Amino acid sequence: MGNVFASSSPPPAAVPIPLGPSPTAPEEEKILSPSAVSKDPSLINPGPMEELHRKCKEVFPMTFEGAKFMVNKGVSQHFQISHTLNISSVNPAQSGYKFGANYVGTNQISPSEAFPIFAGDIDPSGTLNANIIHLIQPRILGRFVSKIQASKVVGMQGSMDYKGDDFTASLTAANTDIVTNSGVLVGHYLQSVTKNAALGAELAYQYGPQVPGFHATVINVAGRYTCDQFTASGTVGVSGVHACYYQKCSDTLQIGVELETNLRIQESTAQIGYQIDLPKANCVFKGMLDTSWTVGAVLEKRLLPMPFTLSLSGTMNHRNGQFRLGCGFVLG
Repeated sequence: MGNVFASSSPPPAAVPIPLGPSPTAPEEEKILSPSAVSKDPSLINPGPMEELHRKCKEVFPMTFEGAKFMVNKGVSQHFQISHTLNISSVNPAQSGYKFGANYVGTNQISPSEAFPIFAGDIDPSGTLNANIIHLIQPRILGRFVSKIQASKVVGMQGSMDYKGDDFTASLTAANTDIVTNSGVLVGHYLQSVTKNAALGAELAYQYGPQVPGFHATVINVAGRYTCDQFTASGTVGVSGVHACYYQKCSDTLQIGVELETNLRIQESTAQIGYQIDLPKANCVFKGMLDTSWTVGAVLEKRLLPMPFTLSLSGTMNHRNGQFRLGCGFVLG
């Protein structure tokens, strides 16, 4: 609920505390804060709250219907453009061409992280999606997301994460409108309590004339337990329960189970997914089954030595007999 448009990059590694004074700078020992010295070295930063269920969700396939063609072209080391063509007979509104561009800055934090990041795409109708991610300070990460449709801003969100040694605090403001006096504010806090466990809370506040009583507040508590082979995470609030379980069975097999319960409408949904990696065949297979008797799967095949990736998707609902197929081709 904290971020409905984008996700953040993994947090940078914590800087190790010097064990003794440097021979060239004896005064360096004095600038170490007492709080930094007293920290438990076994506790690490748990990451933002929005990535609480990330490991489980990555196992589930992203199914699609129709045909999809994508061409990625690197203009330079930091700039990349993409061309995407979607063809769908079931959802004609999703068919069409889309142009995207990504820029990654020169501030290299780690081999997989660099800032600032500018990403966006636009289609012929003029619908624009834009994302900006920037490391303002070593511990402060800012993000801004906006969607423009028919020359109007239909969605806007800004967030900021503060990453401590063993906690992450986030604040998000979405669709804030000073004219109608409406918007959504979401605060997150996730704390590592042991080497494997983290606990946190979420506070969401919505205000505006469309809200009954003009104000509405929702509080959720969350937790995650991580070990070498599995990860269990959950969120509990007045509106329901959201629980996830991730298991790494072997080097080639991963499974995930997700359960969502809405106490207000007395409805529950569950789904199980799995991922099979075949490195020798350059294949990744993902499948899923949910309580509505919908089965879905995606097969991705890397056609080496050519820079091509072939994707095959299939979805079937056993209750109504609907069957959908998709085929995708990525160059680059």
